Amino acid sequence: MLVAAVGPIAADRANGLVGRWTCQTAAGSNATMTFTRDSDGSISMRNVFTGSAGASSEFDEVYRFVTPDQYWSWVATLQGASDFKEAANAGMWTAQKWFFDGTVTQRPHPHDTETHRIRMIYTWISNSSFEREFEIYEGGVWKTTSSSVCRRST
Repeated sequence: MLVAAVGPIAADRANGLVGRWTCQTAAGSNATMTFTRDSDGSISMRNVFTGSAGASSEFDEVYRFVTPDQYWSWVATLQGASDFKEAANAGMWTAQKWFFDGTVTQRPHPHDTETHRIRMIYTWISNSSFEREFEIYEGGVWKTTSSSVCRRST
């Protein structure tokens, strides 16, 4: 008799994200990412980001494990920008890299909304550090749009 799993397997590294991380982007910006386990089993992340010019913003992200199909869904929103949304899916994080494939929707102009295919890639470096990259699909190739190295805060 098969029994349906109630959550990701123990080898899934997603649970290792829970906690506070300090991040530095390749462009010289800083962020503090705080991952929290929610009562429904999802993981919420608050990403307070300060750009190299000093402007701050906040991304809110939710990672939900979809039990019947054994994958993670991810949604990110930008505070103050109701026309911005990123959404993607990934299998369980059982290897060094964790790939999310999805879309980003944003309104660059008042009367124009654009949707692009994106990838978010986590690379587990150690129990105290990871890298997170974003890529966009343009002209038939994947182009890196941002990259951060994050270290666990104490």
